[in-house]
This record gives sequence, C-alpha cells and structure tokens, in this order.
Amino acid sequence: MPPIGIGLVDPEGRLIELNRAARSVLGYTDGELVGRQPWELAEGDDAAAEREGFERMLRGETTSYQGEARYRARDGSTLYVLLSVSLAHDAEGAPRGGIWQFVDITQRRRAEAERAERMRQQAARAEAEAVAETIQKIQRVTDAALAHLTLDDLMRELALNIGDILGVESATIFLVEENDESLIVGATHGLVEGVRQEKAQIPMGETFAGRVAAQREPAVLHDISGGDDPRFNGTGVRAMMAVPLVVEQRVSGVLEVATTDTERRFSNEDLSLLQLIADRAALAIEHARLYQRELGIVETLQRSLLPETLPQVPGLVTAARYMPGGPGADVGGDWYDAIALDGGRLGLAMGDVVGHGIGAAALMGQLRNALRAYALDGNSPAAVVERLDRLVQNVEAGRMATLVYMVIEPDLGGLTFASAGHLPPLVLGPNGDARYLEGGRTLPLGVLPSAEYPEAQADLEPGSTIVMYTDGLVEERGESIDVGLEALKQAAMDGPREPEELCDHVVATLLADRPATDDIAVLVVRTVPMSAERLHIDLPTNPRSLGTLRRTVGRWLEGTGASPVESNDIQVSCHEACSNAMEHGYRFREESIDVDAWFDGEEVVPADRRPRRLARQAGLRSRARPRPDQSADGRPRGHAGWRTAPR
Repeated sequence: MPPIGIGLVDPEGRLIELNRAARSVLGYTDGELVGRQPWELAEGDDAAAEREGFERMLRGETTSYQGEARYRARDGSTLYVLLSVSLAHDAEGAPRGGIWQFVDITQRRRAEAERAERMRQQAARAEAEAVAETIQKIQRVTDAALAHLTLDDLMRELALNIGDILGVESATIFLVEENDESLIVGATHGLVEGVRQEKAQIPMGETFAGRVAAQREPAVLHDISGGDDPRFNGTGVRAMMAVPLVVEQRVSGVLEVATTDTERRFSNEDLSLLQLIADRAALAIEHARLYQRELGIVETLQRSLLPETLPQVPGLVTAARYMPGGPGADVGGDWYDAIALDGGRLGLAMGDVVGHGIGAAALMGQLRNALRAYALDGNSPAAVVERLDRLVQNVEAGRMATLVYMVIEPDLGGLTFASAGHLPPLVLGPNGDARYLEGGRTLPLGVLPSAEYPEAQADLEPGSTIVMYTDGLVEERGESIDVGLEALKQAAMDGPREPEELCDHVVATLLADRPATDDIAVLVVRTVPMSAERLHIDLPTNPRSLGTLRRTVGRWLEGTGASPVESNDIQVSCHEACSNAMEHGYRFREESIDVDAWFDGEEVVPADRRPRRLARQAGLRSRARPRPDQSADGRPRGHAGWRTAPR
C-alpha cells in the first residue's frame, strides 16, 4: 500500500506539521512546507478546486473535501494524489484547524493512461484498417475510372467491381436517357448478366431503380416483390439496395445491388459505402459519356475533312488509309490529301497537327483547305508551306503542325517537295530498293515567325512507289524513332507492289505487336511504267483532265516512234472524242472513261470505251490516217489512227 502523507493545518489552511511520508513523497523539508497552504502545491485548475473546497468548509457548508489533484514535487515532476481534507470546529462553530491527507496514485494513473492509450491506439488502428479497406475498395472504382476504357467497357468493369466489393450476387448500372423520363440498363453483372436488356426502358418512378432515380434518395429494400425489379423474378433475390448517380445536381443514373442471402440485411455502412462508390462512378461514367460523344463528333469532323476519293492521274495509282487511335487515345489531327494540278502534275500532302480533340481536327481542316487553295494557284511546294506557316502563326498562335508537301512532275520522272518537320517520305525503287527523302526539311509550322522552307528534288524511276505517313505508324513509346523507320522500310520492301495492298501490309506489319496509340495516316502512290505496246488511261469526266490526256498520249507515242505531227494529230483526235463523250455521253457527271490504245508495229489504234448506250448518244465514229513518214534515224513510222469503240 502506498504511503499516506499527513499534515496539520490551522484555521486559515496553513500547514503546521507534516509526517515523514508527506515530506518523502513531495521531496520538501518541513521548513519548505510549514506555513504554506496545501493548494499552493497543486497545478492549474486543481489549485482553485482545492481552495474552493477549503473555503466551503470554513463557511460551514461541509466538514470535509475529497478529490484528485496534481501536485508539483520539489524536483518539478507532477504527482497525481488522492486528496482528503477535514476541518474541526469549536462549540460555537468557529474553525479550529484540520487534517490534510493525500495518497500518491501517480503509478496507477500512469498505468490507466497507458491502458487507455493502448485501447485508443487499438481503436484507432481498427478504424484506420476499416477506412483503408474502404478506400482500397473505392480505389478499385477509381482505377477503373482512370483506365481510359470505352463507356461500355467502363460500366461493365464497374459493375463487376461493385458486386465484388459489396459481396452481392448482382450489380446493375442504370443510365438516365436524354429525355430524362426513363432509365436503361447500361451494364449488369451477376444474376442477369447474360440477359441483354440494355434497350429496355424503365419509366421514372417505376420499379425500385426508377423510384430511387425519381426521389433522388438512397434506399434499401428487404421485402422483395415481383414489381420491384422484374429482372429478378425467379432468381431468389431477397434484398436490394440502390443509390442515385448524381453529377452537378443532376441524376444521371442509378446504382443497384441485390443479394439472394436470406440472412443478409444491408446496413447503413453498406449504404454509405455504395454511395461513396456511386459518387466516383457517376463522375467516371459522365466523363466517359462526354468523351465518347466528343470522340464521335471529332471523328466525324476529321473524316469529313479527309478526301472521299483520290484523283485519277494517268500513270499513277494511289491509295490511302486513315485509322483513329485505339481505346484511350484521343483523336488527333492527322490528315492527307492528293490534288490534281494544272499541267498534269499531282500534289501530295501529309500532315499532323500537334495535339488532340476538336481543336486539332479544326486546324487540320483549315490547313487542308488552305493548302488546296495555295497549290491550285500554282505555288511551289516551298511557297505553299511558307504560306501555311504564316496561317498558323496568325490564326492559331500557340499551335504547331508538321507537314510534307510534294509535287510529282507530269512526266513522272521526278518530284519536288518541302517538309515542315515531318517524317521523311519513303521511295521504293522498281528493283525493290528503298530510300528516305531527307532533304527539304526544317521546322514545323507555327514554331518560328518568318521561317524559311527550302525545297528538294528527287528523281523517280518508272515503277517507283512513294509512301507518306504520320508518326503514329512508326513511333512507339520507349523506342527510338529510327527503329520504327527501319521497320517501315523493311515492311514496304517485303510488301506487295499494288498501293491498296501495300497500305494494308505496312499497317498490319507495324501494328502486329502493339496497339495503335495515336492516329495513323498512310498515303501510297505508284508510278506505272508505260508499255510500248499498249496505253490504258482511266480518265475522269472533267474537262480539266483533257490536258493530262494529251500529255499522257504524247508521252506514250514518243515511245512508239511517232513523229511530232503524228503525235499531235492523234492527241487532237483523242481530245475531241473524249470531250464529246464527257459532254454528250455523260453530261459532265462524275464518271470515268477508259481510254485504251494499241501499237502493233505499224498502226496506233486508241479506243475510248464506254457503255453502249452512252456511245450511241455520243455518236463518235471517225478515223484519221496521217501519211507515212520517217524518223530522224531513218526508221519508217507506222500509220497512226484512232477509233471509238463501245465497252
């Protein structure tokens, strides 16, 4: 038993005498304590309480005072004591003095404090573990929201996680339709997972989910009837719980879970957890819906700005591919174009606007339209690129774009190009070799005011193929761009010669081991070597193509050994026949004419082949035979003529 400190006090509460235990516990001597009032040793509010108790005894309101107090020992430490003070009075009621007693309970209080602290820590740990478990569960919802999934994939993933988190047999996400009058099933997991009910409409206020949406309040239902959710009829569901999905004060859907456990009763904690999940799920679903809507708009906009068809130029075969990025990739500003220019030239463009979304697609449209205008005005590749740079600087300050623009000469023997920071075009030779066109390359559009863009030239052998592309085809995160360029070169060298098949081959080869994380555009153009025996032209029914017709026929006739006079006569005849076919047979509708010619060593016979009905409408039948002549080397030239023939 701990020692008891005792002291005698006078009527004013001053200590007169103390026992050894009091001096030992407090650490003071008699001289340091005698004459002092006991509450002078107390700390803080305890001193006032002890003094108030003594004064009440002086007033005769009570004869004793008990309580706990903190005393300050001589060494400065704090002692916890159990205190008792009694005051005696004489026959007339006047105080005569009293006894002050205390017991040191410091060790007991410390033990109690330590026990309380341990219990507090245990409770805090249990609470922290419960919170951590809840956060971990909710994090699964957050992870799904951040996974850049499509709307359908996101909702399926959320339904799966919600069912697992709450330990229920069914989880369903309902979405409010645009008319705000009904719900549809967005995704479901569990009991009715295999039932396709996404199109089934649930009017607001009907069924359990409809009532939760209409009332905007969470709800728990333990007594299930057939009308609460007809989907669960015959499944053995015993309880349901649902909360609204709310975004910006608007109900966008309902999150509903159900269980077949007859002993399971959803608690307030279950409802709170489901609401926490719903708060995060609602934002994720809304963002996915907005992104899907924007993505559709941007893709529609972007595809509408790309050419529907590529121009048909005699001696050239063209093909193109455009692929938006895969799931999680924003639509970018990749684009291409092919433009039939005056003089039989063909302009080719491939560009990539830095950034994604509607802004990038809009700038892409501006660049394509402006490039067409500048190119059709007859500007050189360098001049076209310089004008586009000024356009970006003045109209879209702060944006950048890469671009390569080239013009193939009418004789198909060479090309001129300028590049604004774009990846170099690839040229495949007729013998299977390949090279990149590195010249004429400088800064992207929009980087430096008044930038100069040089031009470069390159020769083309008959049968060469040009491959233009955007970085989504060759760039892979963590890999050098040189690796992708080498892979493209090898794929093109190993691929088929026809442009349509080559486009598919290079895309499939380079994306065989990785998903498309960015937009991809590919444009392939192949020069077709002319045969000395036969000429074939797919001619658009556009009067502007007649100049191309004459140049192509002249180039072919040159190889047959025809004289300038013979060549001119045949070109004029072809011009007149095709012009009449365009005007009278097709009335300049968007069609095409097949122009074929043969050289048998003596006579050239070109034929414009059209459907019989159109041929009769055109009424074209004529023949011209220039007189024989000799070439400069003395070789005799054959008779040249032409005729029209129905297809």
